[in-house]
Amino acid sequence: MGIIKLICGKEDGFFGSEEEKTRIVSQCYKLLYGWKRVPGMRMDGTLDTVVLNNWIAVVTAESKKHGVESMAFNYFGRAAFYAPVDEDGFFIDKHVAGVLQEDKEGHALSGYFTEAINSRGVHSVDITGQTEFELEKGYQEKANAADAAGMFRLAEILRNIASAYHDEGEHNIKYRRSFDSE
Repeated sequence: MGIIKLICGKEDGFFGSEEEKTRIVSQCYKLLYGWKRVPGMRMDGTLDTVVLNNWIAVVTAESKKHGVESMAFNYFGRAAFYAPVDEDGFFIDKHVAGVLQEDKEGHALSGYFTEAINSRGVHSVDITGQTEFELEKGYQEKANAADAAGMFRLAEILRNIASAYHDEGEHNIKYRRSFDSE
């Protein structure tokens, strides 16, 4: 919360120069961008749900108090993308999935969507669209699993991710056709 408050100009205790503050804010963004561990993750890859619940409670209260809920939970959603598979084989830890499902404002779900797209990183364009269609299929399967578990908000965001990959695949095919016709 300290990092987010500093970035948003809500931190009252900073006494450095504007140049120092700019440099620190830049480093804070780098820290948040690199955040890929769900709060409560143990070193063995399991999740301590008590720690996660406590984290959610503190961040909810603090972020509301300072008016930074959107940013705080968007970054949580980005980290949630890296949550481990649930012990029963569900594609994401069900406790983390439940937090996403309960996100009525959509901030964490938006972060999850963003990280799902950005996590792919730099990649070659597949002019057949096949790579994107395979990603689409995987996200559709996850959406169906989320629906079956009663997690309709999570299912919706997974379908949106699938749709984004479908659109990218179609775009790549159109690009290839326009290139071939030249």
